[in-house]
Amino acid sequence: MCEGAEVTDPFFYIEDRPGALKDVFEVFHKENKSQKARIAPRQVQKKCVFFTEAEECLDDTFIEKLKEVTEYVKVTGRFRKIEFLAV
Repeated sequence: MCEGAEVTDPFFYIEDRPGALKDVFEVFHKENKSQKARIAPRQVQKKCVFFTEAEECLDDTFIEKLKEVTEYVKVTGRFRKIEFLAV
């Protein structure tokens, strides 16, 4: 599923409770995945929604582990990095 992909854009939502986001970051840590590109939180209907971009491919096995600590996960895309964009 990660063939040629260098960036993964998942979004997820979690319970609005202390420690919920820490649980998500622990999955990244335990799997030695880096979530350093960006994370954008939004509050939607009493849910904490996060749009993220990871600078590596997050395979389906990893996404299943995220599902264990979130209420919902959706990968919106897996892409190659754009090093230079001529405009």
